[in-house]
Amino acid sequence: ERILVYLLTRKDFVWAQPLNNSKVRIPYIIIDTKACQAIHQFMQEEKPVSVTASLKCKKIPGLKITNILASPSNGKYETIIAAHYDSMFNTVGAHDNASGIAALLGAAENKPQGIRFIAFDAEEWNKFGAYSYVKRLKSSSEFKKIKIMINIDSVGVGDLIYLLVSPEIENKIKKAIKKTSVAKRIKIEITAAKAFPQFDSWPFMKNGIPVIQIGTKGTPPFRYFHDPKDNLKTMSQIYSKAPN
Repeated sequence: ERILVYLLTRKDFVWAQPLNNSKVRIPYIIIDTKACQAIHQFMQEEKPVSVTASLKCKKIPGLKITNILASPSNGKYETIIAAHYDSMFNTVGAHDNASGIAALLGAAENKPQGIRFIAFDAEEWNKFGAYSYVKRLKSSSEFKKIKIMINIDSVGVGDLIYLLVSPEIENKIKKAIKKTSVAKRIKIEITAAKAFPQFDSWPFMKNGIPVIQIGTKGTPPFRYFHDPKDNLKTMSQIYSKAPN
């Protein structure tokens, strides 16, 4: 037996990020959530599963990824704050990640010094925009000056802010958060991890730059990632019915 193709998704939503391994030459096909659920059900019932696919594919060397950068007026920065502006092909992506871009613009509004703001492209496609940026950054003298990267992804709904942080900065972040007015009004959950490769912060983390990954979650959970219902109407309906 040999593997001919990978079928990629998750049982709860469409997942389009390919295998994070450039040496694997086996093609992958994205399938929607209902198809994934049906395949899982057939496998649990030990029914035979047959998948037939007909497609033409090719690599597109000239495909452009457009990252949007805004630097301080003096050109000097030690902090990067970012969010991805692309969305999955089947949704407008109000939560994932128009909300992150809104937060990014809010943070940049007062034009703080020492910070470069970046809107990344192609996060949903294996973080190609972030990987491309880090590759260029490493070839410049600016790379060694970066002290931290903060990434904002899916903050439109929820009653809890979560931070995933590099282990080496966990204690500093916890102390800093306790002193903020936000921490007195909103619950903030801080978790240290050596890797969280699903976000645009990962290419930075892989190269030794400490990162903070910011997101939100709550009750009820927002289930419409990578789904046509990830829009303002759905978000408003779900959270207007949430318990206080």
